[in-house]
Amino acid sequence: MTKTIDQIATVEKVFESFDNFDKWETYGIAFSAMDNGRIRLREIIAIANRYGISSAVVQMRRRQWLAMGAK
Repeated sequence: MTKTIDQIATVEKVFESFDNFDKWETYGIAFSAMDNGRIRLREIIAIANRYGISSAVVQMRRRQWLAMGAK
């Protein structure tokens, strides 16, 4: 899949968020972008891994995000 400029900008924004990590602000940016179809969970996991956050943690945060009714 070829990424659009908007998707690339979204990925960059998610990287910036993890670089300046604030748990729910960061996950909010990432998961909102995911819910809007601009990034996939596996991409969020790959980005988080670069900052030492495991896939299990990201998946747990996603479940929490959904349980909170955030979308």
